[in-house]
Amino acid sequence: METLKIIRLLSALDLILTTVTVIFVFSLESNLPLLLQDYLVQELKADTTTTEIIAFTVKAITLILYFASLFGLIFVKKWARKLFITTTIIMYQVSFLLGPIVAHAVSFTFDQLSVLVQGMLLAFLVFRNPYPERALNKSLNLTSAENAPSS
Repeated sequence: METLKIIRLLSALDLILTTVTVIFVFSLESNLPLLLQDYLVQELKADTTTTEIIAFTVKAITLILYFASLFGLIFVKKWARKLFITTTIIMYQVSFLLGPIVAHAVSFTFDQLSVLVQGMLLAFLVFRNPYPERALNKSLNLTSAENAPSS
């Protein structure tokens, strides 16, 4: 299988896994033990610090850009490579500022699968040339006449 197909497949898989993770995190909160549900309620009632507000804002913006980069990778856009690498690194750095997270085992499993796929994508994007010329030309709808060198 060629690199571009693998990247597109992994991007689609990561898009699905990340979406499922976000949905499960919120929908499975009611299935947590009462002690953990009480902890989540206490966390919601607690005053948020400026650091937490800034970190959450950066994380939310980065998550939107991350989804855009996944769509860009699926549709073979040249800008998506750098955006994916940057947003992935930023998301993990900002996570250190958000504190402890309580999640159901199912949502945590999907999150870990997503992290695994992100690692594979990072490896392909950093260590291989994911965009051969013909794929970029097809994505940009260039014909062979436009690609021909002018004299």
